Amino acid sequence: MDWRVQFEAAFETLLLRLRADMAIKVLVVVNSQLMRFSTGEVQYGNRSSQVVYGLAECVHNVSHKDCEVCLEKSNDKLLKCCGGGNNYKDGGTVMVAGHCMVRYETYKFFSRVRSGGRLDASNGSSSSGAVNVLVSNENGGGKCFRSKVVAVWGVGLGCLVVVVFCAWLLRRSVVNKTKVHGLSLNCTRDTE
Repeated sequence: MDWRVQFEAAFETLLLRLRADMAIKVLVVVNSQLMRFSTGEVQYGNRSSQVVYGLAECVHNVSHKDCEVCLEKSNDKLLKCCGGGNNYKDGGTVMVAGHCMVRYETYKFFSRVRSGGRLDASNGSSSSGAVNVLVSNENGGGKCFRSKVVAVWGVGLGCLVVVVFCAWLLRRSVVNKTKVHGLSLNCTRDTE
């Protein structure tokens, strides 16, 4: 059997498990907080290293029903747009919708759960540093695009440098005007 077919079957199984697990966990209270996320993994292919990992999460102020609907739509979009073996070589995909987020990767990008039902920082990393992102709007429309994490950090750092440079120029301008104004006052006093 082709690895893409195996991957697509495992991927679909993972998405269904995440959704079912979320439906169960949302009813369980941990430390007085609802569990609003689910993680999972499914092996595919003949090697134990062929695993697809997934995470589903809903925002904390959304109802159980809205969470379920959002996850269902997200899973459908992932399967149609970015899912399956087509993106296996390119890394995983993140589906961001109004009330939920679903992510899958071919490496383990999440670690353990802290008390309170929130995830600790991820312990995995993508070899390419890239993640496919699917952003969906409320009307059901969406768009797949490739996002480089390094590029986002670079743009953020570039903006910070520009802001610091502009602040320095502004300060320099104020200091120079003060010096010029001080010199002109001294010249006026000397002529009187």
